[in-house]
Amino acid sequence: MYSAGTIFDRVHKVGQVMHLAYMADQSRQGVWREYLQYARAGQKLVEWEFLALHLKPYPTGETNMEAFQRTLIANSWTEEANTSSNLNVCYEACRYYSMYRWAEPVARYDIPAATSQERRFFTTKKGYMGLEPRSTRPGDTITVLSVFEADIAAVRVALVELIDRGLDVVLVGHSYGGAPCLAAAHGLWKSTRDRESKRGGVAKIALISAVITLPGQSVGGLRQEFESKHGAVEGPPPHIEPSDKASTLRPFALEALTSFAPAMNPVDWNIAYLLTENDKTMLMLGQESLIESARSAGANVVVDRMFSDHFPQLSHVEATALWIKGVLDGKK
Repeated sequence: MYSAGTIFDRVHKVGQVMHLAYMADQSRQGVWREYLQYARAGQKLVEWEFLALHLKPYPTGETNMEAFQRTLIANSWTEEANTSSNLNVCYEACRYYSMYRWAEPVARYDIPAATSQERRFFTTKKGYMGLEPRSTRPGDTITVLSVFEADIAAVRVALVELIDRGLDVVLVGHSYGGAPCLAAAHGLWKSTRDRESKRGGVAKIALISAVITLPGQSVGGLRQEFESKHGAVEGPPPHIEPSDKASTLRPFALEALTSFAPAMNPVDWNIAYLLTENDKTMLMLGQESLIESARSAGANVVVDRMFSDHFPQLSHVEATALWIKGVLDGKK
């Protein structure tokens, strides 16, 4: 798989992989195993801190400790904790909780465990630090990719880690997400790996009102082509009731829509597609056109329909969950 980008830096040192698993066993042996797990996590945190504090003065002007604490939470806390003093208080609570398991921490103290789970802490040749996939090694390049290629790379890293364990994977993509999902699966399809006598692979991609980009196509280009034939798509935005799920929606860079899909072999594609018939963002006719193009290129696409807007996972939660379960059970 080919990606274009600018090499920014290289990985210099890496820490151990952080791993925390919930222990349901409340017997004496279970509690002891949980204590040992948190003690080991605390030791790894101390190792990570050592790597951070032995860097030269941090390039951004922060102290190394503040940069380290912000790295652990992916710089994602609210304004309440977004000061050096609050960061330090929360970090110390998390550190001692991890090492000694004295008491249940305030919920926000657990954020580092979530952001660092199954990752390594690393430092770079230029003196930066970050969290990385467990497969990263010293000498690996740190590359600035286009938005689309970065999305492909992020999905592919997650796929490779699962497939390397011999697992079969069902990948779910919505809207624009269909494009990076299809590109990330190139060479990892279960049918391809079966021919190579390898275990694990992408068994199916479940697409929900999603774009299907063939090699050389872009999301924006497909939309422009559709509008040139059928007129501009000016439907109202989908109505989403306020909820925790709706609050997770985020905008993304328009550059992603103009990037071209890389080389792939649609003959390998095994797609389950949920077509949304009341979609004002991706009209039903547009979805049908994408599906037909994919089939003409050799892809296997099985279609189910739902009278829904562009976000059935929010407006028709139970029906969408049942559809995904059907995909997982091999019924779609």
